[in-house]
Amino acid sequence: MTATPISLRSRWVEITEPDRLWRFDRGFLTSSWRCIYGNGCRGIHPTHDASRADGCCTLGAGITDAEDFLVVERAANTLDSSTWQFAALGRRKKWWKRQANGELFTRVTEGGCVFLNRPGFPGGPGCALHAKALVDGINPLHRKPNVCWQLPLRIDEESVNGVRCTVVRRWERQDFGDDGDGLSWWCTDAFGVDANTADLPNAVVSTMEAELRALCGDDVYERLLGALTLGATTGDGGSPTVSTR
Repeated sequence: MTATPISLRSRWVEITEPDRLWRFDRGFLTSSWRCIYGNGCRGIHPTHDASRADGCCTLGAGITDAEDFLVVERAANTLDSSTWQFAALGRRKKWWKRQANGELFTRVTEGGCVFLNRPGFPGGPGCALHAKALVDGINPLHRKPNVCWQLPLRIDEESVNGVRCTVVRRWERQDFGDDGDGLSWWCTDAFGVDANTADLPNAVVSTMEAELRALCGDDVYERLLGALTLGATTGDGGSPTVSTR
């Protein structure tokens, strides 16, 4: 099967609800992108060194709101030194740190997020929150900061003719602001071909089903899936309508 690359000029799928317009990045959702963490992911650190196993966790993660904070706080309380390499530090100094602009981020230590277990840790490398959730039989999206489980999806809120518009698209380097200038590589860039290798159609909308359902709800997801897989255009009364453009 030939991999379908991320479109450089994405077309959008729009789904209209009575009080909201959803706009989805068709090019990305139907591409062959897949997360390759642990399978050659070079992360965003300038070294391009996959052996660091830090993925996109180099800069820590922003906490979006009070609910997001409580999710991570409760998840952190399920960890101990056997599952969290930096448990002692995270307990002593707190796992979070307030930035100069007032925003909360997970603390960065030794070149990565405080929840990132490094290669050589007996409990295994990778996000401690993610790994413990899997052990507990819970989808990691219920244990991680919003930005972490949503990645590589980015959600923007806009207003279109006075109607709330939620845009769901891929992250791009410039979305990181000043930090983006220092990123050496990002897996959803046009040149992130390493991650563009999933061997199934509509890879992103399929493999990120749980995340998309959490973002937009079951009904909108089903409409989105239908539009992407069948090219459907529907509209019936008060139900969401789907259009492509």
